Amino acid sequence: MAQRLVTDFVNTNIPGTYPKQSVKTVPVGLSTSGVIALVGEAEGGAHYSEESLSDNFYGPDAMDNVEKKYLSGNLVEAMRLLSAPSGDSRITGSANSVVHLKTNQGTKATLAVPAPSNYGAYWSQNYGPNQNKYAAELTESQSEVVPTVTGTDVPSFGAPLNGAEFIIRLQGGAETTITLSTTVGDHDNIANLVIEIAALLPSGMGVSNSGDSLIFSHDADATPWLKGYGKCFEISGQAADLTALGLTAALTVSSAELIEELNFTNSDTGLNEYFDVGGDIGLQIGHEGGTVTMTISSGVLTTTGASTNLNINLTDHTTLGDLADFISAFATEFSAQAPSGVRQLSPTILDEVATLGISSTGAGLFPGRVKVDAYSFNKKANESTGMAFVAGTAGVTGLPAPHDKVFLLNGTKGSTLAADILGAASALEGLRVNFIVPLFSRDASDDIADGLTESGSTYTIDATNAIFKTHVLEMSTAKIKRNRQFIGSYWGTFNDAKTKAGNVGHYRGALTMQKVSQVNGEGEITSFMPWASAVIAAGMQCAGFYKTIVGKLANIISFEDPTGFDSGTPSQVEQALDAGLLFMEKLTSGNSWVSDQTTYGVDTNFVFNSLQAVYAADQVALTLAESIDSRFKGESLADVDIATVLGFISKKADELKRVKLITGSSDAPLGYKNVKVSISGPVMRIKIEVKLSTGVYFIPLEIEYSEVQREGEL
Repeated sequence: MAQRLVTDFVNTNIPGTYPKQSVKTVPVGLSTSGVIALVGEAEGGAHYSEESLSDNFYGPDAMDNVEKKYLSGNLVEAMRLLSAPSGDSRITGSANSVVHLKTNQGTKATLAVPAPSNYGAYWSQNYGPNQNKYAAELTESQSEVVPTVTGTDVPSFGAPLNGAEFIIRLQGGAETTITLSTTVGDHDNIANLVIEIAALLPSGMGVSNSGDSLIFSHDADATPWLKGYGKCFEISGQAADLTALGLTAALTVSSAELIEELNFTNSDTGLNEYFDVGGDIGLQIGHEGGTVTMTISSGVLTTTGASTNLNINLTDHTTLGDLADFISAFATEFSAQAPSGVRQLSPTILDEVATLGISSTGAGLFPGRVKVDAYSFNKKANESTGMAFVAGTAGVTGLPAPHDKVFLLNGTKGSTLAADILGAASALEGLRVNFIVPLFSRDASDDIADGLTESGSTYTIDATNAIFKTHVLEMSTAKIKRNRQFIGSYWGTFNDAKTKAGNVGHYRGALTMQKVSQVNGEGEITSFMPWASAVIAAGMQCAGFYKTIVGKLANIISFEDPTGFDSGTPSQVEQALDAGLLFMEKLTSGNSWVSDQTTYGVDTNFVFNSLQAVYAADQVALTLAESIDSRFKGESLADVDIATVLGFISKKADELKRVKLITGSSDAPLGYKNVKVSISGPVMRIKIEVKLSTGVYFIPLEIEYSEVQREGEL
């Protein structure tokens, strides 16, 4: 037998190398890490104010879900960049989680059902102008076959039929007694008999013949789809008279109910869905004798004309089966049943009906046959993968009228107002994130001119960066403890970019200024505004965790410097770094980050001038704060002593050292020193000095050259 490799992930006898891939998760016990918030526009998806942001987080491998929701636009392209931001083997992976805040207030496409006007409306499930390509068509797939009775041959015409009579109840209404005359000529043959009976029938019924047999039928309805009930009529009378006319006492109902076919299409997406709607009876009810009518309106079933009338709140009964059983037990004059296919459904799905006749001459008959067509239409239409239906005003019943193919209207992308940016910052207050990247690099007026946003947009880049600077400062306080950074961007001249960086001027804000090129969602190489380089920086820092992005390659095809800047000129590179700009340079191996500079410009602080150092410092501070909170807050002083606290701090510091957020130093081999704890009443003060793991930025290399000396002898 051949040799075989058997592991938990492969079972084979073919020699070769079989890799197993896994993503290393952040160790348990650390504060929130690797979380990015993207704030920007998209073609589809809901505005951030219309959804629960806590449910709107996606992993970097959830590109399909993001694209399905947001369709296209900056949010989608940013997520595509985050799927693999690094082009360097020293930093692999991406953010742990990404939350999206769509700022443009788009609209869904919609169209009212053509008829009746109050029935409801078709809607797209998503937002944007492309949703106007959805269409709906409604046709009859099964026509209603009205109640029809064909008798046997009339045994004899003429005198034997003098004075013969029978009873017709049309649609469970009042009895109509049909009495033939005593004039022989009125019924001496089938043709005359048909004429005589036709004149006596209630409105809504007709009579004809096939040979010597009578045919009774319910009149066809010009708008059968609007009725929330099935049609019927009952023939009764004395057996001898019925036999003389070739008839039998019976309740006759439609042999086929109307069913419509709903077709949803979208040529762009290839959607082509078909749904059969309607045709099901939900409740069968009858009342023996009298002229009793039933009304179902606003969730209440009532009857009139009975000795004891029904008045039932449909929500009082769990299922249609329960309702039918209750009616049957209510009084012997009533009987009801629910067909097996719908028996377990709620009574509230019944179509509304007004003064529907439910009386019969015989016992145990069900002339009242209430449909569930409106429920069926609503349910089936909302099974679509791309469209939806919203019912109209109260009283909607039955089905809509068939209609030709109609396209939805008024789906729009929507604009981003300055207030939307401000609101997005407020919405982020309730979330734990590490980096915020606004996907805007210019004023709206410039983006409008290039077709990158809608004409109604009013945002400005200065206000956008100022809003998120204020936001990260407010959230990164000792009281709130939701520390975060933002990476803004600007596209313009180099001189203007330096000014913009100075306006931010804080270690919690970084600013990119280079366009980057990468493949977009349509497989085309596209030049993206500098917000894209900000996205890549955030993604790489999340993946790097304790590592800096300095000298690391970004996964881009190329970049474009702003006017007045050459990333290959050392003097201009120095200017850009002094100004607090975050940018790349071109190397033979790819496109590398020159530094991870923040916009901090006060001094040479080794933490505040580094994206990674600020991130690592936040991780250390929040991890210690959260763990100390969890362990000691609310504990009794009888259970907490200095030694216990010192031991706990030592353990947590060791964990931070293991994940390389802090590191050993000559003066602190454990990565920390000078731990001081004091307890005075309800206040426990802790002070610790840690050695933050930062990166190597500068390497002065001294080389001493000496003369070549040679000596030799013969």
